[in-house]
Amino acid sequence: ACERNVLRAKDTLLQEEKTRHQAEYEAQVSGFKAEKTRQDSMLARLDEEIRSALDAKEQISEQVREAQSRAEKLSSKKIEWLEKENEVRDSVGFFGRLFHSAKSAAKSQLADEYHCEAEKAGIEHEQALGDLEEIRGKLSRSEQIYNGKIQEKNRAESEIRRQEDKLRELGVKLKELERQAEDSAQRLREMEVLYRDTVNAFTGMGAVDSGAVLDENLINDLLCGDEKASVRAQVTDPWFTERYNR
Repeated sequence: ACERNVLRAKDTLLQEEKTRHQAEYEAQVSGFKAEKTRQDSMLARLDEEIRSALDAKEQISEQVREAQSRAEKLSSKKIEWLEKENEVRDSVGFFGRLFHSAKSAAKSQLADEYHCEAEKAGIEHEQALGDLEEIRGKLSRSEQIYNGKIQEKNRAESEIRRQEDKLRELGVKLKELERQAEDSAQRLREMEVLYRDTVNAFTGMGAVDSGAVLDENLINDLLCGDEKASVRAQVTDPWFTERYNR
């Protein structure tokens, strides 16, 4: 009977722990589903923002390539005009410069025009370089936005995985508690069968070998308000046979 009561108490504790864990697990599942819905919505929004940021980054990258190409062309153009200027000026001989011949004057005028073109190309080149730096600044900002969105998405996915792992751990623990509770219930059922068989064998013997069992029924009779049942229980010698009492 003592072992039976210990098993009952242990089984009760296991059932209570299982019930508590089941409630915690269900609450976690409910909370996870709500959070997962919110996270899925946020991930869908981030995916759209990432695509938008990537498109913007690629467009600005193309602008950088175009601006860089234009700056390089203007630089080449400036060099080309300067080379032409130098070539024409070098073609004017010493006597041509000395006597200011018409041919020399024409060449000098042409060289001056080449020089003006070179200066214009230089100014445009400087402007192109300024535009290039401005666009590169935009590209840097667009890359920061894009990388920030990627990091935000990674954090959100990491949080989802963490919650999934936690939920999985709770599920494993719940299954183990269910197994322990079932094992305990099975042992208790076996003990109950053994207890009933023992009690039936003891109380069903012959008149001198039978006896009363100290169990819940006897305790209830002792404490009940029925005077006859209470008196009968009080004069009973539990677990002693009639042969012993005689």
